[in-house]
Amino acid sequence: MVINTDIASMTGRNALRAADLDFRARMQRLSSGLRINRGADDPSGLAISEGMRAQIRGLDASIHNLQDTFNMLQTVDGAAAELQDMTQRMRDLSVRAANEATLTARDRSIIQNEIQSLASAMRQVALDLKFNGKDLNGEQKIAFQSERTGDSDIFIMNANGNAPVNLTNMPGNQRNAVPSPDGSLIAFDSFQANWEITVIPAQGGAPINVTNHPQEDIWKNWSPDGERLLFRSFRDGNYELYAVDRDGSNLVNLTNNPATDTVPAAWSPDGTRIAFVSQRDGNQELYVVDSDGANLTNLTRHPGEDFWPEWSPDGSKIAFLSTRSGNYELYVINEDGSGLVNVSNSAAADMQPAWSPDSTRLAFTSPRSGFWNVYVVNADGSGLEMVTDNTGLLLYPFWSPDGESIGYTSLRTGDWEIYSIDIGSGQPALNLTNSPGYDFALTNGWHLGTLELSVQAGPDSSRHFELELRPLSPRSLGVAGLRVGTAKQAGRAIELCDHALNALGDYRAQIGIMSRRIGHIIDDNMAARMNVGAARSRIADADMASESAAYARAAIVRRSAEGMIANEQSLRRAAFDLLFESLK
Repeated sequence: MVINTDIASMTGRNALRAADLDFRARMQRLSSGLRINRGADDPSGLAISEGMRAQIRGLDASIHNLQDTFNMLQTVDGAAAELQDMTQRMRDLSVRAANEATLTARDRSIIQNEIQSLASAMRQVALDLKFNGKDLNGEQKIAFQSERTGDSDIFIMNANGNAPVNLTNMPGNQRNAVPSPDGSLIAFDSFQANWEITVIPAQGGAPINVTNHPQEDIWKNWSPDGERLLFRSFRDGNYELYAVDRDGSNLVNLTNNPATDTVPAAWSPDGTRIAFVSQRDGNQELYVVDSDGANLTNLTRHPGEDFWPEWSPDGSKIAFLSTRSGNYELYVINEDGSGLVNVSNSAAADMQPAWSPDSTRLAFTSPRSGFWNVYVVNADGSGLEMVTDNTGLLLYPFWSPDGESIGYTSLRTGDWEIYSIDIGSGQPALNLTNSPGYDFALTNGWHLGTLELSVQAGPDSSRHFELELRPLSPRSLGVAGLRVGTAKQAGRAIELCDHALNALGDYRAQIGIMSRRIGHIIDDNMAARMNVGAARSRIADADMASESAAYARAAIVRRSAEGMIANEQSLRRAAFDLLFESLK
């Protein structure tokens, strides 16, 4: 005889096991809010939802990026608006100063002081233009010449020496790179059949031969507005100074004299005058001439040789070298030739002066320590300081745009290299080039160029775009050294202010366009995030209503199964009792 009493037990236990698994799954979904908690729940659904999750998180991060970038652009726009206001005030003052009918020299002096104060304030606004510690006033670059490729070519590199780029890379020799005030162009001397003045975009492009003449044209200097170039030429049979538009038009002979007129020559910061050296009185003297060649003025009259004029950025003074004390010394005079001061005053030869951006100090080279080194001195001759500790030949000091560092060219390693040193930091000089072949930079090679920024605008690596931020210093805008001492100077100041206001207006418009573009991208990313999130939710998230109903159902089934098992156990005991009684 066979007594089968386990069917109900097995059925109940199977039902309980299934109900318990369903109950636990529903409880986990309700607890986590997710339909897929492990790969076994829905393998293909998990793969799809995880891909969508990466996209959603990438969209969230890119929205943060774009919002930060938008705020950064508003910071730039705010600084540009402040510079606009100050430039407009400069223009108002220049218009007042142009009125010869009522103003006295004292009135113009007061106006000049306010204009210089505004220029200093503008410079500080530009220096303080930062976002999250990142400088937004353009990017510091150094233009230089190098023989690392065999020929001498023009390179541009970051101020820390990184990312050198060969701008010319062409046959012949290229030398003496000079950046335009706004950093967008580099002028240089180029030798093909003869020396010519050539201009090339700082970000690369086709070079333009500006002078294009059989005779030698060399040693150029930019006008403050970046529209014209000053250079020396032998085209009329002796050395003369010429000015020409940067596209090669409107050539003017500024000196036009049988004597030798030589370089370096310096454009006044307001662009109205040019300081240069001439031998027309029998020895080298400093002269000043208007930028159209009129109103020649002899600034210095001394048997010693005077040369290398450097106009201060604020336009009030001219530094120059002279042998009037028996050796090469550095002197400073007022723009009208008065107030002569020997600022170096040493038995050693002091050479190659360079003004600090704020016009308060001068850097120069001197061998007074036994080796050529860079020294810094206040414009009145006080506060002399040796800033380098060099043991080889050293040339051409030049200031960083913020006035915190000085660059120079040195032969200390046996090869000409470009170095920089932070003034007063106590840190050793940094070799910026450190490359075989000569590397040279002129006194004004350190400049502010366009700052290029990449913005990650989406979840994928391909979703990015570039921003360009221009330098906003008074020098790059052309208003660093406005002078209003005469009606003619005031008229030129009005023109320079108009040029700066147009540039600032165009720049703010560009910032506005970029800001609106970013706003649209943010809206698009937010819409994409919403829709991708909804799609992923349908795959990965639990339907709380249906899961709650299923959870209740699973709980009921589970309790029923438990009851069935309990009842089956009672039947089993009854069967065993019956069997036991029958066996007695």
